[in-house]
Amino acid sequence: MNTKKTTLEERIEIVKYCLDHNITCKEASEKFNLKYSQLYSWIQKYKEHGEDGLIDGRGKGKPQSIMTPEEELNARIKVLEERNKYLEMENEVLKKRGRDREAVDERKIRQKASYKTIKSLKDTYPIVWLCQELEISRASYYKWMNRKTPNDK
Repeated sequence: MNTKKTTLEERIEIVKYCLDHNITCKEASEKFNLKYSQLYSWIQKYKEHGEDGLIDGRGKGKPQSIMTPEEELNARIKVLEERNKYLEMENEVLKKRGRDREAVDERKIRQKASYKTIKSLKDTYPIVWLCQELEISRASYYKWMNRKTPNDK
C-alpha cells in the first residue's frame, strides 16, 4: 500500500466515518486506500486529543493544544535555553570585539578588530552568525583571511 497525502479535513472525515460506522481499521484502510497502522494511529490520536490530535506537526512539534502541562514546561525550558545560548554568544562576541578593538592601532579601521574577533571565535560559533553580529560580510572576512601579507612568502 502506498502512502497517501491527506489534509486535516480528510483525516477528520475518515476517522469520524470509521467511528460512526463502527468498522475495523482493516476494512477502513482498504476502503480509503490507507496503511492500517496510519489509520490506527489517527483513531488513537483522535480519541485522546480530538481533532487537534490529527494536525500534521512534522518538523514543528506537537501543537500546544494537545501538550500535557509537563510537555509545555519542557518546551518553554528549551526555548529559554536556546535564547540563553544566543545571548551568551552575543555577549562573548561583543566583549571579544571590544578587547580586539583596544589592541588595534587607532588609525586602523574597526573591521580589523571584527575580523580578529571572528577568527578567534570561529571554532566556537558559526562564522555566518559572527559576521551578522559584527556587521561584516562573509566574503570580506574570507578575503581578509586569505590575503597575502609581506610576511607571507
